[in-house]
Amino acid sequence: MGPFSSIYNMILSVREFLYRTSLKDSKRLPSKVVSIGNLTLGGTGKTPAVIALAQEAKKRGFKPCVL
Repeated sequence: MGPFSSIYNMILSVREFLYRTSLKDSKRLPSKVVSIGNLTLGGTGKTPAVIALAQEAKKRGFKPCVL
């Protein structure tokens, strides 16, 4: 994992630099966005968390869309 984490870190650093210097701009979306995830695949409870969050949002009058 060592070489891969170094490459990933370098990519993130370049990406952060591009946003900080306005060479890459962020986009405004017409809806609120919630991102749930991490670098771990499977078994960390992301799906149940998304289901619970979507159900709670629906109870509060929002129209959640899960991708």
